[in-house]
Amino acid sequence: MISPITPRKMNVGLLLFGVLMIFTTVMGLIMLKPARAFRAEAADRKNFERARLSDSISVHAAGRGNPYINLSDGRDVITAYEGPRELIEALEQNRAKPLSLASADFDEDGVPDLVSGYAGPDGGIITLHRGNVDSIYPNSPEAKQRKAEGTIIDAPFLSPALLYGVPVPPDFMLAGDFDGDSHCDLVIAAARDSNLYLISGNGRGTFSGTKTIELAGEITALAVGDINRRDGLEDLVVGVTRAGAAKVLIFEGPEGALRAKPEDFVLPSEATSLAVGQLDDGYEIDLAVGTGTDLIIISGRDRKLSLDNIRKTQVSAARVGRIGLGFSVTSLALGYFGDNTSKSLALLGSDGRIHFLTRGEKLHDEPWQMSNAIPAGGVPGAARLVCMKSSSLRGDSLLVLDSNSSQALILHRPEEESHYSTDRHGENLTYGQLVASLDAGSELAAVLPLDINRDSLKDLVVLRKASYSPSLMLTQAAVTFVVNSAADTDDGLCDAGNCT
Repeated sequence: MISPITPRKMNVGLLLFGVLMIFTTVMGLIMLKPARAFRAEAADRKNFERARLSDSISVHAAGRGNPYINLSDGRDVITAYEGPRELIEALEQNRAKPLSLASADFDEDGVPDLVSGYAGPDGGIITLHRGNVDSIYPNSPEAKQRKAEGTIIDAPFLSPALLYGVPVPPDFMLAGDFDGDSHCDLVIAAARDSNLYLISGNGRGTFSGTKTIELAGEITALAVGDINRRDGLEDLVVGVTRAGAAKVLIFEGPEGALRAKPEDFVLPSEATSLAVGQLDDGYEIDLAVGTGTDLIIISGRDRKLSLDNIRKTQVSAARVGRIGLGFSVTSLALGYFGDNTSKSLALLGSDGRIHFLTRGEKLHDEPWQMSNAIPAGGVPGAARLVCMKSSSLRGDSLLVLDSNSSQALILHRPEEESHYSTDRHGENLTYGQLVASLDAGSELAAVLPLDINRDSLKDLVVLRKASYSPSLMLTQAAVTFVVNSAADTDDGLCDAGNCT
C-alpha cells in the first residue's frame, strides 16, 4: 500500500531540495572562480601596447635551408621596457652583456613567455617578454572578439617587457616549477659561483622573490628535466667542483626540487655538459654527464620520495656506467638522430667533430656504440649543440653554435649513411648533411628553439652580443598553393589553371 504524501513530508522534501540547490549554486561559484580569474587575466592583455619586429634584418636565414627547412630572416623584437630606470638605461646604452635565454608559461595563459639574461653593471638583469596568445591562436573565440573590438595583437610578444635586477650574471638560466607551488620559476647561476638563485614566479607574469641555495662547490654545468620516475615536476641537475673533486647533484622532490636535499654522484672530473632523457628501455629518465674524456650514464630509478622512510631505505643504488671516449666532451644533445627509433646522444668533441652514441633495439642488453662522426660543419670554435625540430626531415636536427662567431649551422644526420653533402666551404660532410646556415653579423650569445607561430615546428630565438633585443626566426611554408578552382579532376596533378 502506498502511503499518501502529507503536507509535512512535502515541506521536508522542499526544504531538502532547497538546501541541495543552494549547495549546488555555491559549488558552482567556487568552481567558476578560477575561470573568471583566468578570463580577467586574459582581458588585461589588451592593455598591453603592441610589440613589433624590426624592419631591418639581424640574422640572415631565409632561403638557406630549402627545401628541408625554411626559416624567415631574423628580426629584433621592438618593445618598450618597464622596470627600474637604471636597468632600462643599462640595456639602451649597451652596458648589459647578453648571456642566456629561457622559456616557460609564467602568466599561465597557455603560450610560452621568453626570458633573456644579461650581465649588468651591478649583478645581472633579466627581461620577461610575455607571449601573445592571439599570435598562435588567432581563430579562438576570444581572439575573434578582440578582432571585432579592434584590440587584436598579432605580434609574437606583448609590450612592455618587464625588467628585473638579479644578484649575479645569469650564465646559466633555466625555467620550471622548482618550489612545488604549481607556478613556473627561474633558476639562475653564474659560472664558477657556488650559489643557485631561485626566482619564484607567481603565475601572473611577474616574479615575487629570490632565494639563495648554497652549494658545496663551484658550478660547472646546469640542466633541468623530470629525472628518475616522472612525477610532472621539473628536477634540477648541477655539476660542481671543489678542491679538484667533482660531483653531480640531483635535486628532486615531491614538494619541489629545491625543497629537497640533493642526491650526489662522484665524477672522475668536472662536468662540462649534461643531458636528461630516456637512454634505455626503462620508463625512468636517465642522466648523461660529459666529464673530461669520459661519458657517465646514471640510469634512472624510482626513489620513492613520496613514501615513508622505511620504503625509501629499500631503494637500490643507482646504476652508473662509464664510457671512455678518447676526446673531451664540449657539449651534449639528446634526440632522434638518423634512422634510430630510440633516442641517441650527440657529443661535440674537442676534436671539432660531432660523435653519435647509439644502442640497438634491445637497449638494456646491447652496449653503446660510437657511430661515424661528422665535422662540426665548418664552425671554427663550435662550443654548443642544440637539438631542434624545425624541418620536415625525419628525426631531429642539430644546431651548432659558436659563441665567439656570428655563425650557426643546422645539421641533419641522414637516415642512410650513403648520403653526402658539402658545407659552404666545399668541405665534405661525410654522413652528415648541412640543412641551413645562419649568419648573425655579430657574435652569438644564446639560441633557443621555441614555439612562436601556428605550425608544429620550432622557431628560433637568437640573442646576439651586439644587441640587447632578442631576434626571432619563424618557420614558414616552403611553397604555397592558392587553389582557385573547385573542379574535381582526378588526375593527381595540380594544373597551372587550377592552382597559382
